[in-house]
Amino acid sequence: MQSRDLHLSELQQRFLRYLVEQSLSNEAGQLKEYSIGLDFFGKPPSYDPRQESVVGMHVLRLRQKLAEYYHTEGANDPILIDIPKGGFSVHFEDRPTVEADGPVAPAEAGPQLAPRRHLP
Repeated sequence: MQSRDLHLSELQQRFLRYLVEQSLSNEAGQLKEYSIGLDFFGKPPSYDPRQESVVGMHVLRLRQKLAEYYHTEGANDPILIDIPKGGFSVHFEDRPTVEADGPVAPAEAGPQLAPRRHLP
């Protein structure tokens, strides 16, 4: 996803790529906050997600950046990439495309994403 409006740091880009790859593999069920902390962020086995919210913070940022992108430059993208709340698996949704002479497709109005809330 190349974008002028989706400004992701190098870490966010790698993190999104990691989540996508894990979600597409058979290990999507393994995407837990603790295992992401160990595997991606290199935390020690003593890592406690309740005490250190590095994973939750980065997932929240990615959700916000993706929502901003799909409300602006990506409003007509044929595929919506989302990380639903309550999990870490990446979901992909086909979106109708706009036809030149046809009716207005829902994608023109942008994705209908639920308002974002902060993770505890």
